[in-house]
Amino acid sequence: MFRFRSFQRRILFFFLGLFIIIQAVAFFAVNTANIASALTQIKDELLVGGKIFNKVIAERTAHLFVAARLLSGDFAFKTVFATGDQPTLISAMENHRDRIQADIMMLVSPERKLIADTAHPEAQPGPFPFVDLIKAAEQRGEASSTVFINERLYQIVVVPLLAPVPVAWICIGFIIDDTLAKDLQALTTLDVTFGRVQSGHPPLILASTLSETMRKALAAALPTVQWAADKTALINIDGQEYVSLSLSLPKQGNSSVAVVLQHSLDQALIPFYRLRTTLITLFLAGLLLSLAGGILIARTVTKPVRLLVEAACAIQDGDYRHTVTLCQQDELGRLASAFNQMTGAIEVREEQIKHQAYHDNLTDLPNRSFLLRQLTEAIPAAQEKNTALALIIMDLNRFKDVNAVLGHSTGDTILKKIGPLLKSVVHESVTVVRMGGDEFALLLPEIDGVAQAIEATQEISAAMETPFLIDGNPIQMEASFGIAVFPEHGQDADTLIKLADVALYLAKGLTSGYSVYAPELDRHSLRQLILLGELRLAIEHEQMVFFYQPKVNLVTGRIIGVEALLRWEHPQHGFIPPDEFIPILEGTGLIKPLTMWTFKAAFSQCAQLNAMGINLDMAVNLSARMLQDPRVPDLVTEMIESFHLPPEQIIVEITESAIMADPKKTADTIERLHTIGVKLCIDDFGTGYSSMSYLQKLPVTEIKIDKSFVLQLDKNPNDAAIAHSVIELGHSLGLKVVAEGIESREVWDVLQSLGCDVAQGYFMSRPIPIAKLLDWLKDSPWGLG
Repeated sequence: MFRFRSFQRRILFFFLGLFIIIQAVAFFAVNTANIASALTQIKDELLVGGKIFNKVIAERTAHLFVAARLLSGDFAFKTVFATGDQPTLISAMENHRDRIQADIMMLVSPERKLIADTAHPEAQPGPFPFVDLIKAAEQRGEASSTVFINERLYQIVVVPLLAPVPVAWICIGFIIDDTLAKDLQALTTLDVTFGRVQSGHPPLILASTLSETMRKALAAALPTVQWAADKTALINIDGQEYVSLSLSLPKQGNSSVAVVLQHSLDQALIPFYRLRTTLITLFLAGLLLSLAGGILIARTVTKPVRLLVEAACAIQDGDYRHTVTLCQQDELGRLASAFNQMTGAIEVREEQIKHQAYHDNLTDLPNRSFLLRQLTEAIPAAQEKNTALALIIMDLNRFKDVNAVLGHSTGDTILKKIGPLLKSVVHESVTVVRMGGDEFALLLPEIDGVAQAIEATQEISAAMETPFLIDGNPIQMEASFGIAVFPEHGQDADTLIKLADVALYLAKGLTSGYSVYAPELDRHSLRQLILLGELRLAIEHEQMVFFYQPKVNLVTGRIIGVEALLRWEHPQHGFIPPDEFIPILEGTGLIKPLTMWTFKAAFSQCAQLNAMGINLDMAVNLSARMLQDPRVPDLVTEMIESFHLPPEQIIVEITESAIMADPKKTADTIERLHTIGVKLCIDDFGTGYSSMSYLQKLPVTEIKIDKSFVLQLDKNPNDAAIAHSVIELGHSLGLKVVAEGIESREVWDVLQSLGCDVAQGYFMSRPIPIAKLLDWLKDSPWGLG
């Protein structure tokens, strides 16, 4: 398929196409006008010809009437008629017929019997075939019509032979044949055809100026012609178009005579065909001139465009020195000048884009993409020199707290200061990179071993012991470091970054502040990643289940409530304890939907137990992250109302460390939960660093002694002393004290003697599913309180 890929070619074909379209439209308009003019002229000629035809027929009729009347008044003819001598009568009739140049003469009796006929002199008298014509003559005194005699058409008149009353009827007629048709053609310049049209029979051509072949074609075409209101139509006769006019003669019997006047359209268009030839000649000449002009204009216009294309291709290849020089002051010249300016601007912007692509906008340090490129280049170089290289990923500790307390502008200022600090400590060959957020990386090339990387982290930590001075305020920052070494740990850039991240994750919990990657660390991290991915499916597929652990009143020995404990029933790993997966959830957005699901399930179970007449307090745990969510109290209120539970039947357990993570936010949530009417319990009491004066202000109803102080209570005096202090403290504050982790009668007895209020642990019951809990309630020695 031909494509106009060249601009020059498109311009050329545009001009040629425009010229051809204009000429084609003009030619079509002229041709249409010519045809319309020819048709109008032909129709006018046909109408005039029709008038001439009618006049000729009328004159012939009048001539026949005059001749018939003369014969009717001729005394000698009357005398011959009176003698009844048939030969003499026929002779007299033939003489009169020849004298008026008629073709037929007949004499009819008043009884409508044929007396004499010049066409058949020897014929015996018989009935006259045209009775209706005689009747018309009897009514009007005389009559005229066209009749068919022996399949030939005649124009006849009828007048009476008076003596003095009508004693006979004189019929005189002219034949209508090709001679008449040609006479009419001479008068009108039209083709004339007479045809017989009879119902149930094909048309019969009686006379015509057309050839025999054309006559047959016309006879075949006549039945299909749709005549217009003015009796004209366009008829195709043997491949030629004829504009035709239909006339008619008086009808005789069930047959009628159609008279068709015709003019050849092709003949009428011959003068216009000469004009068409002239137009085509002019068109071809104009086409050649347009082609020459189009080529000239196309070359003039496309030369600057071609130069611009060449310059654009040079820019595409990275050559910004290529300029376009045009000695023109028109639009194309200004375009070339603007193009040259654009080229310079693109070069500047490309350098800026390259810089932005590989540098951090805030610190102007190289970014992660730059590090990947550097690692990709440094690893082959290290292989070639048989040396090692180290990647250190560094993360600022408590940076989120800085942003939260001092604002993001202060955090950004610290991040900007980190780059210069790192560069001042490490060797100039080390690449310092900002990975994103509060994470930085250092690429140490050509090192002897991991000791050099560790030494670099220690030097950085030492440098960071000097506080950053921000707006006159000293801010102390610390960092954690993850180290991965090539080729010992990884062979490519992505692997080294991933392994350094694994080491950094573990470094957060080490006092040294750094961690060197080891395969066993990777396994630990991989399990956490796998669990995180499977946690989503676990929630969707309801792998999370509730176990319930009873709480027993230490004074009465009766069951007063249960704690709902979440368990993950993993299809491969079995039961996974909350201590392993809850911390993972805390760092993701999954903690909220899981918390809401646990609350809803626990509240629903509490409502079912109430319906069974088992009224127990239901304790649920609220995570540290959810404790800071201001929407939690409203959600708890909605669920309590939807399950029609007394608010005081619900105990929300909160860890001491969760309260102290953000005292202001947690205090607000705790206060609103207290307003609802639910009970609040501080879980794992004694393991955190909370201030008693602060806890005293919180509207809690009970505290729970952490199991680490309870498990060896009967054997460890220190644990017993701590438990005793917590119990005394709780009672002094008006709080109920719960001890968890009771696994023996001895511990039970000690706690009972110390005045503890509620016991929870394996000694009474392990956490069990709801079905087993119901059975346990029936059979347990600990009855319902």
